[in-house]
Amino acid sequence: MPAIKAEGSKNLIVKNCSFSGFETDIELMNVDGFLSENNTFSQSGDPKIIIPQLIKAIQDSGLDDSSKKRLFKDIFSYLSNKGNEPGQKVKLEERLKVIGDKAADFFVQLAANVAAGLIISMK
Repeated sequence: MPAIKAEGSKNLIVKNCSFSGFETDIELMNVDGFLSENNTFSQSGDPKIIIPQLIKAIQDSGLDDSSKKRLFKDIFSYLSNKGNEPGQKVKLEERLKVIGDKAADFFVQLAANVAAGLIISMK
């Protein structure tokens, strides 16, 4: 269960809140104009923790090396482009569920962080 979940919404603002004990920090679907300002989330949603866990889950999987490289490339391409390709997030989640639900959960948390502007990519 996410701390913040919104679907089909516009111009949402969440300020000065503290969240802990949730599996996912923020889950957004078809949301335009989301602002998260001065909020704190439990350590479980910290990208510095999630990224190494996702990497380890993929490295420890039974995928061949070529498939692992492709998956890493696709994940970080998605995150750096903030999901410009329709349906790309769902496809990546499905691929990660083959590895395990935890890997898919890590990816969903990272995608939510990117969508909320908590992770800013440099191009």
